[in-house]
Amino acid sequence: MNISSEILKACRDANACIDAYRLLRRAKGYRNFYEVIVENLYWVSKNKIIKNWGHFEKHCKWEKFDGWAWSHFLRYQPKFADRCPWEKMGGYDWSFLLRDQPKFSDRCPWKKLDHYDWSRLLCVQPQFADRCPWEKFDGFDWSLLLRYQPQLEKFRRKK
Repeated sequence: MNISSEILKACRDANACIDAYRLLRRAKGYRNFYEVIVENLYWVSKNKIIKNWGHFEKHCKWEKFDGWAWSHFLRYQPKFADRCPWEKMGGYDWSFLLRDQPKFSDRCPWKKLDHYDWSRLLCVQPQFADRCPWEKFDGFDWSLLLRYQPQLEKFRRKK
């Protein structure tokens, strides 16, 4: 059983989550709350447990989040965007975030995305096609993209 399922079983409300963390910290050797959150960031944010913790924002060590952590966290908790140091995020991080939160596209440095990042993003958010450097796409990128967005075939250059 992983820590996420253990927390899920124990969490009925915010206080139960804190109690579960304290028990797991002793049993699993976690040094601090941050380690539990970051290790399980995707699960915790997806299941919206954090929104129930009024003290999270005050006590979180935001500076320890890397680009990957921010992209996963902001997917489900966009209200914390004002704390994000956007420059930490790489192309994959941006692609991942924009799939669920296209409203952050105005902050995206598009040049950070490589061909794979673009193909993954456009599968879900084809409205960004006008920004895509199509010349970077290879056969795999096209096969992935066209499976989900066949109307984007018009951007494919025949060789």
